[in-house]
Amino acid sequence: MLSDQTRRLGRVHWYLAKAAAEQKARYYERLADEPGCDSDGSLFKPSRPLSELGKEIGRDEINWWVFKRESDLHELKRRTSGILQHADVLKTATEKLRINQRKYTRYIDVLATLRDFLDAPGGDISELERYVQWLYDRDHLAPTILFTYRVWGSTRLSNRTCSVAAPSISDEDSVVIDRLAEIALGLWTQDSYTFDHAWRDVSYERYEGQDPEHPTRIHISETNVSPHAVADILTELADYFRCLRDSLRNILIDIDKCESQRGLLSSDSFWRNFILAAAQSPKKESELWDFKKTLAIWQTNGKQKRNAVVRFAEHVVAFANAKGGILIVGVNDDRQIVGLANSSRLESDLKYAREVLVRHARYDNDFVRQVQVPILRPSGDTVTCLVFVVAQTHGVVAVEDEGKYTYPVRAATGLIRRSYGDIATTKLHIMADNFDFVTNDIVQFVDETQRARADCHGACKTGH
Repeated sequence: MLSDQTRRLGRVHWYLAKAAAEQKARYYERLADEPGCDSDGSLFKPSRPLSELGKEIGRDEINWWVFKRESDLHELKRRTSGILQHADVLKTATEKLRINQRKYTRYIDVLATLRDFLDAPGGDISELERYVQWLYDRDHLAPTILFTYRVWGSTRLSNRTCSVAAPSISDEDSVVIDRLAEIALGLWTQDSYTFDHAWRDVSYERYEGQDPEHPTRIHISETNVSPHAVADILTELADYFRCLRDSLRNILIDIDKCESQRGLLSSDSFWRNFILAAAQSPKKESELWDFKKTLAIWQTNGKQKRNAVVRFAEHVVAFANAKGGILIVGVNDDRQIVGLANSSRLESDLKYAREVLVRHARYDNDFVRQVQVPILRPSGDTVTCLVFVVAQTHGVVAVEDEGKYTYPVRAATGLIRRSYGDIATTKLHIMADNFDFVTNDIVQFVDETQRARADCHGACKTGH
């Protein structure tokens, strides 16, 4: 099996394994009395506090890299789109091998087939190696976006983990590269050869099938084991390239989502259309948005101000602990767009609102965006509204008030206070902080409102 192409595939997996090991080693805080950690980070247990990097990454490496770390989304998208076609070729070829697994009755036959697969013309594995090397050269953690729980799941990840201690691929032992190639090809899984796993499985089945009163010596031949080993190997191989292909697709999906959300979050016209649609909607405030003429934290003093500060923090945090949401300031109870009362103090008021959230909202990442939205009213004057866009967080956000903590959640048009554990349970499926509700629910609401308004205008013009 050893060839240039075999080792090329081994180098592809080296970059994935190396990046995953380095991330794991940096994901949790290092204890003061700790001498260090193994190359795979095994001394760092999940019960330890997250490092700053761990807090930044959260539970989704792809989302983290695309939304927080990547400095050139256009180039990442271009290269990822280009390599996707090569990954599709590899995925299709290995899937055909898996489907036709009954053709290979001997272990030696499947080894020869894998060699032919690696040596096939086209240069797809060479292109894949160049892509992962490009990622690694930009940042040693970047290849983790191809090797994530989101796509691979915990079992596939653990089965393909291998200790990579060398500081660079040029310093790596060729034996390790060969082992990494065997992992990618499905020949090695967990701690031994796939063939040996199959041998043990067949032996166990034979043992379980014996009459316990009259046991006999069990003899297992290669002929008995090969069909099982071949099936497992070709399944692991097809899974490997399918997961790589799916990882590339997920990267492109997140890039498109990131570009769309960034565009919307910074778009005055989008938020202007949303405020107009929400103010004119027959619905009351929904679960996703709320109106305020002004904020009490800007108007009160003394004990009333302290209470207003906590209520404001809870109001915002309640959105984060639910689906995310929007607080619109500058619309009164009658849905009239009045704007901010004292626009000359806007910058200082915004700064104070941010300080309140930093002081009272307990969460590791920034989860609120502030957008100033100028709106031309029918009267001809322009007023400014303020929009607080609150992300849905993957972790629980608390509100602190003099050492006491509450955990508010948006419910209908108000909020309720629940326990940390109850909220954490509802967030198990959320992999990262996100503004998905904007690109999904809010965009749909604005589009539907504008279509309904256009239909009504058309009907009025025609007299229907």
